[in-house]
Amino acid sequence: SQIGSFSIELQSLTARRRGEAHGCMARYACILREIELAASVSKKRSGVAIVLDGTLTVPPLKTIKTKMEETIDACEKKGNSLVGVSKDSNVNLFGCAIADEELLQYVAEEGLLYVRAPQQRKTALGPQGTTYFVKYHPEAPKWFRTDVISPGAEPSELFGSLAQFARSQVCLGYPYPLVEAHKAAAELRKYPKLYDELLFKVAAETGVDAVEAVWG
Repeated sequence: SQIGSFSIELQSLTARRRGEAHGCMARYACILREIELAASVSKKRSGVAIVLDGTLTVPPLKTIKTKMEETIDACEKKGNSLVGVSKDSNVNLFGCAIADEELLQYVAEEGLLYVRAPQQRKTALGPQGTTYFVKYHPEAPKWFRTDVISPGAEPSELFGSLAQFARSQVCLGYPYPLVEAHKAAAELRKYPKLYDELLFKVAAETGVDAVEAVWG
C-alpha cells in the first residue's frame, strides 16, 4: 500500500533521531488531528472562538502547516477567532533579563488583565496572529501566553469570554476545557504498549498495511 505524504514527512524528520522517533511522531500526529478538527469546526461555524492547547506555532511539516493555513483562512471568512493558550512560555519579548511570565508576576494591579506583548519576528512556521499575556482570573497564580487571530472580536471581549471557563480550582486561571484535553492526552501516554498492540490489532483486522500503521 502507499504511505501517505504526512507519514513520509514524519519518517524523514525523525530518521536521524531513532531513540526519540516514536514520541516525536505521536506528538506531531496529535497536533495534525487537533488542527484538522479546528479546520472542520472553522468551516462549519461562524462567530465562535476555537481554542487550542498551546501556541499557534506549527512544527516543520508541510501537511500541518497547510492545514493550519486552511484553518486560519476559514476563520477569517467565517468571523471566527482562533486562539492558542500556552501553559508554559519561556519567551522574552519584553527584553528583560527574566522571562515574560516571571516579569508579569510583579504587576501589582488586580483583576482580569491582559497585555499585548512586543511581537516576535514571524517565520514560515509562526507564531500566527498576535501574542498577548492574559491573567484570566484575579487570583490566578500566573499569566498565560495567548496567541490570537480574531477578525470578529476585540481582545477584551474574547478574553472576557474565555475567563468564564477559567474559574475551576483544578487549574485556576486556565480555561478548564483545555485542562480536560491535556488530561486525556496525558492518560494516553501512560499506556504506550497497550495502544501499540491495539493499533496493530485494528490494522490487521481492517487490512491496513503494517508499514503504514508504524508510520502513523
